[in-house]
Amino acid sequence: MCCACCFNACRPRYKILVDNIFPVNPQDGLVRNNMEKLTFYAMSSPEKLDRIGEYLAQKLNKNIYRRQKGFVTISMEALDQILLTCHAQTLNLFVESFLKMVQKLLECTEPDLQILATQSFVKFANIEEDTPSYHRGYDFFVSKFSSMCHSNEEQVDVRTRVRLAGIKGLQGVVRKTVNDDLQVNIWDQTHMDKIIPSLLFNMHADGRGDVAVSGGVSGNNDEMPAVLAEACLRDLLCRAAFGNIKSVLKPVLRHLHLHELWTQWHCDHDFPIRLFKIVTYAVQAQYSVGKKYTVSNTTAAYASATGLWDPLLRIALTEDPATRRLTQQILHALIDRHKNNDKFATPSIVEDIEDFGLSRDKCSRPDYMFMKKHGGEFLYCCYDSLLKSNNELDNFSAIYQTLALLAVEFQHDELLIEFLRIAFSLQELAQESHSWVVSMQNTGAVLHGIIASYLSLITKLIGLSAPITYVEEVIESRRKSAPYLLPDFVFGDENADASVPNPLDVKEDLLFKQSVMVAALKQHGHDTTRLSIPYTQNAVDSLNKARSMSDIKSISLTDADSAHSSPGIIRKNPEEDITFESLKMIMFESPEKAKALEEERQRRIVETFRTAPFEDIVARSEAKTQQIHDRLGEILSKIQLAPIESQAIDRSSQDSLDLIESVTTDQQPVYEMTYPELFVY
Repeated sequence: MCCACCFNACRPRYKILVDNIFPVNPQDGLVRNNMEKLTFYAMSSPEKLDRIGEYLAQKLNKNIYRRQKGFVTISMEALDQILLTCHAQTLNLFVESFLKMVQKLLECTEPDLQILATQSFVKFANIEEDTPSYHRGYDFFVSKFSSMCHSNEEQVDVRTRVRLAGIKGLQGVVRKTVNDDLQVNIWDQTHMDKIIPSLLFNMHADGRGDVAVSGGVSGNNDEMPAVLAEACLRDLLCRAAFGNIKSVLKPVLRHLHLHELWTQWHCDHDFPIRLFKIVTYAVQAQYSVGKKYTVSNTTAAYASATGLWDPLLRIALTEDPATRRLTQQILHALIDRHKNNDKFATPSIVEDIEDFGLSRDKCSRPDYMFMKKHGGEFLYCCYDSLLKSNNELDNFSAIYQTLALLAVEFQHDELLIEFLRIAFSLQELAQESHSWVVSMQNTGAVLHGIIASYLSLITKLIGLSAPITYVEEVIESRRKSAPYLLPDFVFGDENADASVPNPLDVKEDLLFKQSVMVAALKQHGHDTTRLSIPYTQNAVDSLNKARSMSDIKSISLTDADSAHSSPGIIRKNPEEDITFESLKMIMFESPEKAKALEEERQRRIVETFRTAPFEDIVARSEAKTQQIHDRLGEILSKIQLAPIESQAIDRSSQDSLDLIESVTTDQQPVYEMTYPELFVY
């Protein structure tokens, strides 16, 4: 006994305090009084924290080896209390021992120990440390918690508890690292490729029957893996900065593709739509998505999801019709802010816009600016999707829904003109004998039906009597002589194929004429310059362009023309002809009228450069370049080049003389050279 007393007297005090917290029987639990003494000692002597942690780690390893779960639980409870109580600068040293013990428990094969370790880690993740850690890593925890999310334990309740623990562990890792620049970059693609699929796996696991609804844990839905995983994903997206959204979207799309969740025969085919709603609504509040998404601030909302639009628009052009249809449905969910989607489920003629029951607001300037920048990509996607040879009726309906929602959500006079352009372009395509038109007997009739439905909608949205009257007259003519050109017939009759003439020959009076629409809009004072320019499909994928059409439209002629800023140069209008009539106008017309004409001419030039297709601008420039070359050659051909005076040649070098002779005799005259296009521009 005396030897034992002497031995205890020689032992460090922290070891004695640690030993005293363990009872003789582990079922009695932690000795509370002794635990308070250990906590007080740790707070009074923070420099001993690292030693306390090391000693607890040693005891934990022994207890794990001996399979003494009761003492393991006591050790982790003691670690948790010390961690939550002590907030000292030396806590970093204790944390290292703590994380080693958590890792040791996670490496065990027993689910209870893994869950116990996860609970301790989550408590640690909620602690805000006073000092940063430069060398701490969480790679193991990301991998382990992700694997726990895919637990395949035989017992349903155990499997549910392990998956829940894995989700909570991932949430703790994100919370611990996301706001600390000195910690591991949790947004690294390596980590996101583990975290995102683990969350998505649990979000749609219930649909496959992998996890029972009750879960064997509790009746609270918050304790279900699917619900918790969705909450964790939302939390992750809310914490993501604008530059990190792409790191989240890539594994989302990859997971949907690898598990074929795009396909219509999947048991939970609504999952992708629900997922993209979560992604859209959960982006950071400063980008006005979340609950602010219902407000009309789409510029900030959609701009924050730039990484989302491009992949979706690419998928919308894939070869599989079912995938294209599902992607269009996702676009509907993202575009539709006023719950009008169901009203456009099937193309139909809009008789009265008020009775149609649309919920709409006036297009705000942020909406307008967003469509000016990205509208071309949406229209190109719809336009190109309609050219797919394997489209089914459901595909045509989905594309029409997208076009209709764009027109309603972005109801602006200038934007509606763009929608009219694409409608008339589609009508022209429907009249041509392309293979994609005749591949399905009634494809041409389907297109004509969609165009009739779309024009009836757009003219009603514009709200001008002349365009509305004209469209209604053409529709009435079709009802009498060609009902197969209307959407109600094509999309409502199951035997439409047999009712459509083959070949389809549409008379002129049954077509919507662009010239008549232009005249109708001009009656109400509308600018129809853009409508007169046909919409052309670019052979190059507009999503892959390094320079978008919005950049071309933003070119200002006054900025490009530098003649005004060049001293001593009088600028001559390129299209101005000096004739007797023009001189007479200069002499007798009032300065105000001349100024107004000049301003109108300048406006037309600027409008041309902003709205004309790039190919037209290049063609005009090349024609002017050729005229310049011809005029320059004509002028220089009349000039006699003076002979080189032999006295001016330096006779000191025969090599120099030979060089001069070769230049004057063999070299092509400069006025006969054709300048490269680079210098012309």
